[in-house]
Amino acid sequence: MKRINSYLDSTFMKWVVLPLLFLLAWFTATFIFSSQYNGSYTVISYNHDKTVFSHIPENRIRKGEKITGQFEAQENNLGIVAIRFKQQQRIPWKQEDILIFRIKEYGAKEWYYQNEYYSGLTFDVPNLPIGFPIIADSKGKSYQFEFESTRGNTINGLILSGREPVFSSRYQMNREELLADSSLLIHFFLMKILNTFDTPDILFSSFVYLLPFFLYIAWISGIFKHLLRPLMEKYYKGKTYSRLKKIYKNHTTFAISFSSILIMSVMYDIFILQILNDMVYLVIIILWISIQRLVKASSVITFVLAILLVCVSAILNEFNNIGPAEKSAAWAFMFLAGGVFMEMIQLWKSKK
Repeated sequence: MKRINSYLDSTFMKWVVLPLLFLLAWFTATFIFSSQYNGSYTVISYNHDKTVFSHIPENRIRKGEKITGQFEAQENNLGIVAIRFKQQQRIPWKQEDILIFRIKEYGAKEWYYQNEYYSGLTFDVPNLPIGFPIIADSKGKSYQFEFESTRGNTINGLILSGREPVFSSRYQMNREELLADSSLLIHFFLMKILNTFDTPDILFSSFVYLLPFFLYIAWISGIFKHLLRPLMEKYYKGKTYSRLKKIYKNHTTFAISFSSILIMSVMYDIFILQILNDMVYLVIIILWISIQRLVKASSVITFVLAILLVCVSAILNEFNNIGPAEKSAAWAFMFLAGGVFMEMIQLWKSKK
């Protein structure tokens, strides 16, 4: 037992083993989310900018109007395209628009694939993925597509998002071929990594997954204290810092720095991103509680944040910003639950 304890307390464990475990968890979580985002572990996705669109209706897509475009396939086995729409108010499915998606090789007389989709699908999946029979020899060929509204109006009509990536093409790789060909497998992983850095939704999630590693390194090294103290000498003597010291009783600089990073991450998720990633919610709230416990902070600031987020949600809802309003409400619930959890820990400790 003494050997185990000494090993756990060793410098090697502290500076090598644990950091590597955090990095492994980051890589695994990023790979899993990237695969879920793209539809499968064996899918490669390529983002295209708005130049692929040859026609985009103004504002909402109404009955008879079309989104049209053309793109070049980057790999073989093209099987999915994804189009990003603005997130809107959910309406009864009977009132939703029905859109017809079509795709064919450039110059072909007949459409290769055609199907109907309800507009309500974009409420839960802003990046609407549209699958079709895999085209085995697609690499280097150009494809035309159409997205036509059959009953769009001022209420149910979709609006193409202004956020990149607006359009992406996805390719289903064969698992057996990947395992049999090392060069193909390396190419696959490289494309997966490049896609991560090219897609804001995945990149943000990956950043959040990496925060536990940064938190651990900052805590054991005291890097914030050494880096920020020379820059903040005047701030340390001010009234604001004195007030914050009442909330963050220990390691105030560390607490303020990481708390600020987490709050900015929450704001970015609310106002910029459209995706809902449960793991991001979980990681951020666990990190928040961990920081507050490490520095022996009062739970007051957690409850204050929850109340502020409720107010933000109400304001956004008033201006019909449905997606951000719902996200703000979800974050308010998470911080409220976090504050209650912290109070329960404190109550349990006081009874011991």
